[in-house]
Amino acid sequence: MLSSELVARFPFVPSARAFAREMGFASVGHEQLEAARVRAIDSVRHGLDSSFPTPPAPHLARESVSSYALGRILLRVIGSEYYWRHFAKGEAECARRFAEMENPGAFVQVLGDIFPTFASEPSGGFSLSLTDYLQSGRELNKQELSGGRIRLSRSGAIELFRNAAYARSRAEPKVALAEIPAAFKSAANELSETLPKPIEVKEYAGSFLSLPCIKSIVEGVGEGKRYYASMALAVACRKDGLPREKGLEVMQLFVNNCRKETHDFTMREATATLEWVYRRSNPIHNCNSLREHGIAPPECAYPSQYERARGRGIPAAVEKTE
Repeated sequence: MLSSELVARFPFVPSARAFAREMGFASVGHEQLEAARVRAIDSVRHGLDSSFPTPPAPHLARESVSSYALGRILLRVIGSEYYWRHFAKGEAECARRFAEMENPGAFVQVLGDIFPTFASEPSGGFSLSLTDYLQSGRELNKQELSGGRIRLSRSGAIELFRNAAYARSRAEPKVALAEIPAAFKSAANELSETLPKPIEVKEYAGSFLSLPCIKSIVEGVGEGKRYYASMALAVACRKDGLPREKGLEVMQLFVNNCRKETHDFTMREATATLEWVYRRSNPIHNCNSLREHGIAPPECAYPSQYERARGRGIPAAVEKTE
């Protein structure tokens, strides 16, 4: 079991359960709900903008576990997928930053709490069983596998840990809405009023921004695909007739949703792409190009929704923008 200091920094790990066992609805007061509201707001802001300052690591495990758990219950009452997603991204980003600062011994302990087979390698780096890796790992074909174990660098292990933190924070707490006391619902209403308001792409629901591939792009893409994705998104904004200012809002949402990796995709780059596209009178939306660059989701396999529409007659909403 992890020390209370480590649990305070990583309240989503299995060891945190020991600090939550005595926490029932009856024991929760205004102070705990206020701490939960503040945590939820901070985590959502981290999810929206990773440059938002990382809060100092809490010193008390019980308070950290309480604010994390209760914050998730408040979000459960609100019921917004948008806030759930960004809360999880914010918690995962903070977990990544704290993990980067841990000494080697504590680092192995923390990751070992989630991945029981995680261990340091005598020759350097770390390893864990294939089964553990598959819980949160990605791109297995690019990993080094030997003797049933995946070998990772420290940065690779931190990325795996970040994925696990996101998944655990993204899962809704197993509590029925009917069981949640009125005080929690009142706190959730207050939280809803103070959370950063989302940019609603649906208010720009033109025929191109509503395509599955474009909606998928808005959710963010990985490194190496961002320029092509931003180009497709800018084309969608242009063809749907969005004013430049509204197009920039959509591009900002895309930039926020792209995970921060080795080379960040900045709003400056997104703005340059939008400006270039908006100088064109009739930019082309190309489904095949999105597939070639690995951006199109599975439902956009040939023929995509857009390609089928063009093949049987272009709908009026699309026709007027062509």
